[in-house]
Amino acid sequence: MTNPAQEILIIGLGLIGSSLAKATKNKGLVVHGYDLDQTTLVKATDNKIIDKTFESLEEINNNIEKFTDDLSTNFTICSQAFVKKSGSSFGTLIAFSFMNISKNLKTEDSTIVLHCSGSTSIDVLSNHNSYGVFYPLQTFSIKKNINFSNIPITIEGNSNKNLNIIRDLSLMLSNKVLKASSKQRLAIHISAVFTNNFTNYMRIVADEILKSNEIDTDILNPLTLETSNKLKYLSSKDNYIELKNRSLKRSEDFSWDHFTENLIKIITNLNKK
Repeated sequence: MTNPAQEILIIGLGLIGSSLAKATKNKGLVVHGYDLDQTTLVKATDNKIIDKTFESLEEINNNIEKFTDDLSTNFTICSQAFVKKSGSSFGTLIAFSFMNISKNLKTEDSTIVLHCSGSTSIDVLSNHNSYGVFYPLQTFSIKKNINFSNIPITIEGNSNKNLNIIRDLSLMLSNKVLKASSKQRLAIHISAVFTNNFTNYMRIVADEILKSNEIDTDILNPLTLETSNKLKYLSSKDNYIELKNRSLKRSEDFSWDHFTENLIKIITNLNKK
């Protein structure tokens, strides 16, 4: 692995961008930042998430050559991160709402452009000479700092050389770096949607059931935590079968048809909201 980057420009300071800014800053990088929303940009500066700001994409384009003139390899992660590093260094521009950003971004021949989307093919960046993907598999939150060292990062590059450079950036942040094709990354992304988004939705349904009966929803918190912890030593399928078998034995008088009918009503009402 080569020496770590010295500077990074992050375009898009939302949940992923701001989390990435914090992680790279903790590694000693000077973090440059840009966001279309000036309020977000000012907030990131005030909270000391970033060290320096760009006011527009035009300003970035006017300064990219200066920013990378001493680099043999420039690395541009489209959502938005531009990493500068001395020697064999790279710049990285990491992009989240990257489609228009990528199309309007001027890059040098030696610049590698990356995006951070799980569901988007690497080919959307093919208008650049060198490109790839940097996809951190995690749910991000405004209220919680994320430890990148535990986050799986899937990577892809349009050449072996570029892939190795992307790997260097990823290993600087995480111990879990996985090479994945666009098809594999899409499968990972869809699985993540079921694991995270659908789980959250089921908890919304559960909370609505409790609220309709005037019961504090916090009663489910220990169960939710233990359900998650069980996955450390018991597969989801085995856990489900175990719970299902126990439930069937204890519920001979329980009407599953009635339960399903009420559940459908709850979900229908939630969707109307």
